[in-house]
Amino acid sequence: DALIETFGRVKLERDGIGAAINVLYTSTSQTEGLPYKISVKGNPTLAQLRTIMLGLKNNGVVAKSGEVWFNELRSSGFDNKAGWAAAMSADANFADVANVSLSGSVRTIGFGNVEDRVNQRSLDETKEYDVATTINLGKVLTPQKWGIQLPMSYSVGEKFIDPKFDPQYQDVQYTDAKVFLKNLPAGTAKEKSLENINNSQDYTKRTSISFINVKKNRNPNSTKKSKFYDVENLAVSYSHNTEFHRDYNIEKYINENVSAAAGYNFNFDSKSIEPFKNNDSIFRSDFWKFIKDLNFNPVPKTLAVNSRINRAYNEQQSRNLVEGLSPQPELKQRRFLFDWDYAIGFDLTKSLQLNFNATNSYMYDTFGNGEDLQIFDDFFNTGRPNHYHQKLNTTYNLPLDKFPFLSFLKADYAYTAD
Repeated sequence: DALIETFGRVKLERDGIGAAINVLYTSTSQTEGLPYKISVKGNPTLAQLRTIMLGLKNNGVVAKSGEVWFNELRSSGFDNKAGWAAAMSADANFADVANVSLSGSVRTIGFGNVEDRVNQRSLDETKEYDVATTINLGKVLTPQKWGIQLPMSYSVGEKFIDPKFDPQYQDVQYTDAKVFLKNLPAGTAKEKSLENINNSQDYTKRTSISFINVKKNRNPNSTKKSKFYDVENLAVSYSHNTEFHRDYNIEKYINENVSAAAGYNFNFDSKSIEPFKNNDSIFRSDFWKFIKDLNFNPVPKTLAVNSRINRAYNEQQSRNLVEGLSPQPELKQRRFLFDWDYAIGFDLTKSLQLNFNATNSYMYDTFGNGEDLQIFDDFFNTGRPNHYHQKLNTTYNLPLDKFPFLSFLKADYAYTAD
């Protein structure tokens, strides 16, 4: 009988003492007390095993002949240890000030459905948690009469995946490899092997913080008339999301997104000017109604201006799986955008409405190849113009009802320029 698990430990023993990988290495500790020896050359793995052959080798110089019978070849003693899984979640509410949500889960090696076979069950141990909270800082930090709206959202989550088998050797259990290497004598080879073992864990962390629609609300009990310069017409938002990941193949992966926005919006009070409204002595006849009802409004109805900064930064560096090679290059991708738009609406008359809006897009991509810009560097540099779009909508209700013989008709005309 041969213990298959000892095959992988021979590779650990060889790499731990720094023996050459291209020379046949025979174990001295794994075969102690056994009637056979185990040797390894290169980096074979039982995880990729497809065929097993049995044979005899003649170590002498004289040819020999004979008949050999092998008994059945079969494997036994499968690791049939069952795993378990658990999930937890909790929510807490602190009046109308804050909400907190917690969740977590654990799934161990060997967990699976009842009908799953051994090779269909989980081959890794997964632990993860998430924390999310929303706090109305306006009610916490400022008096209620100020009307400050300051919502903050924050979330953080981590995920740890420990494989059952070490990704480098593939046929050695992760925990066994870690314990075995720690017991080896100190040396450069041991430190390198331990570093590879520690890199086997799959780790991901996500964080997010945001302040959405921060503004000062108008006092509902105030008798003051709204002005176009009031601070209540302004609203700002900000969000920052970060993801960090590493595993056996990827040394680091960073993905960051930042968004900052500001907006202004105001609705004017419409006051139509009707110069002939009170001239009843002149325009008595119904046929002069279209002149009597002439009106115009020089003040815009609505005015809105918005600006947004959207930035995305991605960085990835692969891990060297072959010793002796130079470090892999860092691959970086940046997408720094700035947009702003404005919209203005006019009710030029009671029958004529006009709306115009325009969008301007900018891209910041003029940095040099040697510049190592992070996501917050030159944050207010808008870059070069990239796109412009404008649109005009006009609607006119024809004054057919101002003429007695056409009052039963209704018609309107719409014009769009894009």
